[in-house]
Amino acid sequence: MVMSRMCRRSFSTPIKSRLDFKALSANVDDAIQNVAVRKSGGDPLRVASLYAELGTELGRALKVELSTLEAKLETLTHDLEREALLIPNHTHPRSPVGPEENSVVLRTIGTKPTFDFEPKDHFDLATHLDILEMNTKIAGARFATLKNEGTLRTFQTCFKRVSNVSQTCFKHALGALLELALVHWTMAKLRSKGFSVHLPPDVAHSAMVEGCGFQPRGDATQVYSIANTDLCLVGTSEIPLAAMFSDSVLHSTKDLPKRIAAFGHCFRTEVGHGGKETKGLYRIHQFSKVEMFAYCTMDEAETLMDDLLAVQVEIVSELGLHCQ
Repeated sequence: MVMSRMCRRSFSTPIKSRLDFKALSANVDDAIQNVAVRKSGGDPLRVASLYAELGTELGRALKVELSTLEAKLETLTHDLEREALLIPNHTHPRSPVGPEENSVVLRTIGTKPTFDFEPKDHFDLATHLDILEMNTKIAGARFATLKNEGTLRTFQTCFKRVSNVSQTCFKHALGALLELALVHWTMAKLRSKGFSVHLPPDVAHSAMVEGCGFQPRGDATQVYSIANTDLCLVGTSEIPLAAMFSDSVLHSTKDLPKRIAAFGHCFRTEVGHGGKETKGLYRIHQFSKVEMFAYCTMDEAETLMDDLLAVQVEIVSELGLHCQ
């Protein structure tokens, strides 16, 4: 027996409908017709209206909540990244901990020279030979100028070793300073060992500088920033070399390891080193160097580090220098 009157049911338990509200709202007329046939007492039009209102209110609430959450998320992410940048790299398990006297001599290269007179330090010797000048008129304190053919006369043996030029060529090489000869010899050696050699820019985006562990902003920064840009003068050519493949995916077997070398100029503010050695070429604001750099997997890191160290030992040994 089918009842002729329509009824509205009430529910005492918080059950949830399994109705597809979106589909009902798109087909209200069909739903109304179906209610009439089934005599269920439902009101599809009201359901569609409530669903639309709920969506509107949820949208407003979510928009406000999302705005609040986005601000909180931005702050949280900034704080997390800032704190993460203060976490240092891993320390090698065999690295001594403590002051310099705790250092362990692993290897001695060459023979330490002895003299029957009191030797001069590098600054006194260089200024006496007129090959180094610390002229503050150019850019202020802690900037050095290497100068004169005296560099070539004084270091003739070393220059001939690293540049492989004849005595006649040597005498006429008035512009070939020792530093340039050393740079050329070192870069050529690294190229022969399979390194890709570069002369990268001396500037980099501040994000690249920060990503390499340097703090480009703040009172204690070691980085020179270029006004009205996000560029900084690099403190080492490691920075542009690291930036070369930033945001790139390198295949562990097809692309790695990568051995890269670069010659670059380095700029450092040297803030916060009061009382430390600053005479001569110590802690100057600008200097040049050749850098070895490598991309590799963590499993290759130890072996590759030993390879780079072996190259350094070879360079020092061939120059006839002493170090440990």
